[in-house]
Amino acid sequence: MESLFNRELFNPGDEAITMDYYANLFNEQFTGKVKEFNKADSMVVLDTVDCGEVIVHGKCLRVTHRAGIVIKALSLWQPWASLMAHDLKHNETRSWSTDYRGYLAIHASKKIVTDVDKECLAAIEKLGLTIEDLPTGGILAVRKLINCVKITPGNIPDEPERSYGDYTAGRYMWKTKDVKLLKGIVPVPGRQKLFNIDSDIINAIESHGRELF
Repeated sequence: MESLFNRELFNPGDEAITMDYYANLFNEQFTGKVKEFNKADSMVVLDTVDCGEVIVHGKCLRVTHRAGIVIKALSLWQPWASLMAHDLKHNETRSWSTDYRGYLAIHASKKIVTDVDKECLAAIEKLGLTIEDLPTGGILAVRKLINCVKITPGNIPDEPERSYGDYTAGRYMWKTKDVKLLKGIVPVPGRQKLFNIDSDIINAIESHGRELF
């Protein structure tokens, strides 16, 4: 996503500079939504973790995130959790959809599936790992969940991505990007479905991933 920071923006018409105007302007560029606009203090608060400065109508605006970063986690069996953490697997497939978009912590459950196809086994070996020694029981990486679409015969990805999920028509493809591999596993109990992680875990993730946010 292209940053607005240090770019000059211009009002295309005589539209009043209001919170709604900035909401429309920033929502085209950021994953979050405008939560507050303080015209007197030149402050725009976004429901996002991006922060910096932008120039609008020749005036510098400070852009910041709201207090408290929200990260949801998704637990995957191994070896698919490690494939996603190392950016070899980009999509996750599920029988259910989600409206959530944003940071997604990749959690490795305690289950390791050893009977996998040759493409998956070869990918793990390229990382210098063996299936039996893959880390479990914690967060390995953080990605950005950018879309969730129903799988059809026309949108099934090519190999090897296709081998890393269940692309049966009618299921859902969770599309992600921008992986941040942590320096070590952050121990967290796994749960079903999407789950929130508390501030202590977020702090631990930040300590393992410099400049993560």
